[in-house]
Amino acid sequence: MRLLVRHRLHGAGHEASGCVPRVHDVERFGVIGGNRVPRSVLRPCYHGDHGIGRAISRMSCPRRPLQPSSDRARTDQGSDYAQPSRRDRVSGAVILLYHRVGNDTVDAHDLQVSVDHFRSHLRHLTSNYHPVTVGAVVESVATGVPLPPRSIAVSLDDGYLQNLEVVLPLLREFDVPTTFFVTTEGLDEPHENWWDVLSHVMLGPHRLPSTLDLSGDGSDVVSTATPLERRQAHDRLTQHFYGLSVAPRCGLLATVAKWSGLTMWPRDSHRVLLAGELALLSRDPRASVGAHSVHHPSLPTRSTQEQWLEVTESKSILESLLRVPVTGFSYPYGAHDPTTVDAVERGGYQYALTVEPGVVDAHADRFRLPRCEVKAHIAPTFDTWLASMAGSGW
Repeated sequence: MRLLVRHRLHGAGHEASGCVPRVHDVERFGVIGGNRVPRSVLRPCYHGDHGIGRAISRMSCPRRPLQPSSDRARTDQGSDYAQPSRRDRVSGAVILLYHRVGNDTVDAHDLQVSVDHFRSHLRHLTSNYHPVTVGAVVESVATGVPLPPRSIAVSLDDGYLQNLEVVLPLLREFDVPTTFFVTTEGLDEPHENWWDVLSHVMLGPHRLPSTLDLSGDGSDVVSTATPLERRQAHDRLTQHFYGLSVAPRCGLLATVAKWSGLTMWPRDSHRVLLAGELALLSRDPRASVGAHSVHHPSLPTRSTQEQWLEVTESKSILESLLRVPVTGFSYPYGAHDPTTVDAVERGGYQYALTVEPGVVDAHADRFRLPRCEVKAHIAPTFDTWLASMAGSGW
């Protein structure tokens, strides 16, 4: 995928930034209003009719039948796990959701689990539960073949570099299979997710201008002089970003980066995986890869055609890169509606994951599977939290 700074900024929609960008295509920078903004700060946007022909051709295809997952699943020697069973005997399972594993001091969204906590979680899972792949859970739902008691699957969203450098060594240490759901834009350009850039700019320890013009025309100026005011401005911007399409989102992020005066380079602690790194991760037998859209939009806010492209293009890009079937999808922000679900099912996936907590049981919908999200404030009491999440349904 080409990174097109000129298209990204000109397509940003000047109503979001309140300025007319002056753009020069150079090796590493875009120039906006006289300030140099690294290209890697901004995420790539759709360009031209990228993939539209392939997507339209798929729309007339019949839904693909469910095939048994190729994910590796463990079984107990001598058990009857592999034998057919009545659907009402399917054992329940829990799918865990993590986002970032690291030790950063700024965690605006309560999504970072420390390395020590993650290690202790894996130790607890291997000592008290039966780790399986997400694919094994899906296959059990589809076929009625029961899973081992206390089965649990691990997943991570957003495709951070730390999945390769920090998470994978721990998975090897405890031999826990995991499915990584990744977005596919910018696989050739180091960059951070928009929410990490925004949190770094607004909540970091650096000095910022004392006011921020959110409107671009002086009609909505907020104070950013104190930590509390910066947090309030950050939260307003975050809510606004959720509803933006890709181009305005890129433009607004460029405007905030310019306003801050900071030199913005992708941090290894927060940047996402590049193509070669993702391929290396996927080659480990404990790792499976699923799609998380192309640009991480809130899909229900996008048109039917945009949703179709986000769902199908991410699958196509990953399968071309990794040379393996990509059967699972994770809804960005967990957001989905009937149009989204239909696109995922018609797009050739076997399952999709939400962020709604619960146990996956015999009556689960394969395209609305629940996951228990492990947030930062939960991490210290993970053992009791997991037991309470499973409850009597497990």
